[in-house]
Amino acid sequence: MKYNKMTINQTTVHLIQTNKFKTVAMQVRFQNKLDQATVAQRGLLPFVLRSGTAKYPSSAAIQQQLEYLYGASFHVGVEKKGSLHTQYFNFSCVNDKFLPAGQTVLADVFAFLGEVLYAPKLTKGSFDPQVVEQEKRLLIDKIRGIYDDKLQYSLMRLVEEMGAGEPFAIRAYGTIEDVSAITPEQLYATYQSMLTQDELEIYLVGDITPEQVETLILTHLQAAGAEHYESRSRSEKVITEVKHLSEAQAVTQAKLILGYRTHTYFGDENFFALRVMNGILGGYTHSKLFLNVREKASLCYFAASRIDGNAGIMYLYSGLDHDKVSDAEKLIIEQIDAVQAGQFSDHDLEMTKLAMKNDVLEILDSATGMMSFYASINDMGVDWNVEQWLQAIDAVTREQVITAANALQADTTFVLTSQEA
Repeated sequence: MKYNKMTINQTTVHLIQTNKFKTVAMQVRFQNKLDQATVAQRGLLPFVLRSGTAKYPSSAAIQQQLEYLYGASFHVGVEKKGSLHTQYFNFSCVNDKFLPAGQTVLADVFAFLGEVLYAPKLTKGSFDPQVVEQEKRLLIDKIRGIYDDKLQYSLMRLVEEMGAGEPFAIRAYGTIEDVSAITPEQLYATYQSMLTQDELEIYLVGDITPEQVETLILTHLQAAGAEHYESRSRSEKVITEVKHLSEAQAVTQAKLILGYRTHTYFGDENFFALRVMNGILGGYTHSKLFLNVREKASLCYFAASRIDGNAGIMYLYSGLDHDKVSDAEKLIIEQIDAVQAGQFSDHDLEMTKLAMKNDVLEILDSATGMMSFYASINDMGVDWNVEQWLQAIDAVTREQVITAANALQADTTFVLTSQEA
């Protein structure tokens, strides 16, 4: 495996050369700053582009073309990362090397991508109103699905309250009201803005050369509109007291979410120490939250923690009975206190490092995982290979873990409980 980072036509291209797969996978990312005023329109746009082009004017026509391209896959989506809002377009197709002699597909896939991005289906100079309304309904259903997933909903509510006034608190798809209000004309203006003002970034995985990639991009894709937006959302917010919030719904299982500021971001010197600390605290089945809160005390059905290196925050989340929330919160905080006091064994430290390294190796078993891994390296702002990443994990010391734990600052606690509790 060889990683190449190139700039082609003002576009940052990450090429991961490997003969591990018989396919070529690609992710095209349009990135701009999270903005409440445009987040719903940007959240809807990829799905409207996915629904039809001038040449392939319907979802059925697009699917037929994908089948013609030897069963190429194509899906779109939206994500937020720190202060960035990203619209992505994912493709995967068989590598030309595995087709019958004289046949190719990769250039046709790039041509198809160009159709999707630069030649959408239009009606009277704007997006087709029927298509927009259809995709609005589907996106509203997706947003409603977040409300149905009570853990996802609780995490969303914690982030909104914890990050009030900060970019990372903005919902990736906006609200139902925001989506409902979108017009075809507004959406087309957002599309034009995407092409002219977004940072364009491309990840490719497969047995292809930089020369091939350069030719394909120069032939089929336009130059990027912007050079680079910073994903890390560094906060200057001063925490004077911990916010405690609760909400009652018709739920059978309570959700307890604790939000902490880590004051550590991707690329910071102590970032890997923070990740190891999180692993010891709640990242794995050998962690303190799992063993002490879930297993020994039987206070939760699940208890874990995770960090967001772009927003500089950590979540500790659990599902539990309504009458155990207070006891669970107390015991969870005691686990943080224990790590801060260095009450973890060398075995805990080594087990966590081993688990983290195994996670990396497992991720690299798929093309999607490779793109995700190198996206993390890109977020770090370093030019590393896999071995250097693994070495950074190994280099973390007990003292660095304790320092990372003591940098944690409690910010917000959110409880979703029953209306009858």
